[in-house]
Amino acid sequence: MADDRQWALAWAKFEAMYKNLPDYLTEDDVRDFHGILDLLQQASGEDLKSFRIPDSRVERRETSSSYVTGRQDYSRARYCERAYFLTQMDGVRGYFANLHPAARKPQVGF
Repeated sequence: MADDRQWALAWAKFEAMYKNLPDYLTEDDVRDFHGILDLLQQASGEDLKSFRIPDSRVERRETSSSYVTGRQDYSRARYCERAYFLTQMDGVRGYFANLHPAARKPQVGF
C-alpha cells in the first residue's frame, strides 16, 4: 500500500458505509461511494474503475401509477438498486481480500 495511514482511513470509511448502508440509495450515496473508491485507489495504487456505479444504474423511482389512465409518476431524486450497490461493494471487499489473503496458520500434526 502506498501509505498505510491513508489506506486505513479510506478502508474505515468504506467499511462504515458498508455496515450502515441505507435501504434506499440516492445519488448522494453513489457520489459518496465513488469518493471512497477514489481514496482507496489513491492509497492502494489499484485501478478500481470497474467498481463504480454507472449513471445508467441510478434512476428515478416510480411513486404512483394509475391503471385507469396509464399515468406513471416518478420521483425527482434518483436511486440505485440496493442489491446492485452491495454487489459492487462486495466486489471491492473480495478484490482486496484476494490481493492480500489472510495469513495461514501453520498446520501442526496431521
